[in-house]
Amino acid sequence: MHLAHDFDGEAGADRTFRGTLKLIDALRQRGVRRQVFVSSFSAGEHHQSRYGRVKHELEKVLGESEDVWIVRPGLVIGDGGLFGRIAKIARASPVIPLPDGGKGEVYCIDLAELCDLFLRVLQLGPASRVLNLFEPRPRALRDLVLEVAARNRPRLIMNVPSSLALRILDLSERLAIPLPVTSDNLRGFLANQRADHRSSIGELST
Repeated sequence: MHLAHDFDGEAGADRTFRGTLKLIDALRQRGVRRQVFVSSFSAGEHHQSRYGRVKHELEKVLGESEDVWIVRPGLVIGDGGLFGRIAKIARASPVIPLPDGGKGEVYCIDLAELCDLFLRVLQLGPASRVLNLFEPRPRALRDLVLEVAARNRPRLIMNVPSSLALRILDLSERLAIPLPVTSDNLRGFLANQRADHRSSIGELST
């Protein structure tokens, strides 16, 4: 089961692409008969982020492999990763800046449920080799953030136009100022608003 990704710009993207294919081939030569490549719902023809592009390119290569299943998790609800960074800001800051006020939608999956679904894929080898693992219905980013923040005290949402948010993130990265969200994260989020996402959870629950 392969979840690794190198986020070091274009060099990291190249290492991710080449390294993933080498690893899958090496495991295949050692007799591993079922492999799971963890992609992203940001992958697809709609991709705009570097992350989504690399995942999409790998999907195209692996899509015809009968021993590889491709799974696309949504935003993983847990203590780490992108959600963990967003939740930390939501709980600590009285004002939360969100692109376009958080009206965009995101497909989510709880970490514990995702792990259970991964095990089912490994054990069952379902007929569909490309699976979207996220809740059937999306959540508005604003609602998701306010749900996390409500555990402490009320928060104020700051409406930041997505075009301005992208410029701010691009500038922060050129100046090497670390922020919880990257421009690549935002580009992927915006691109996902234009895609048709269908959950495959039902295929694994029957």
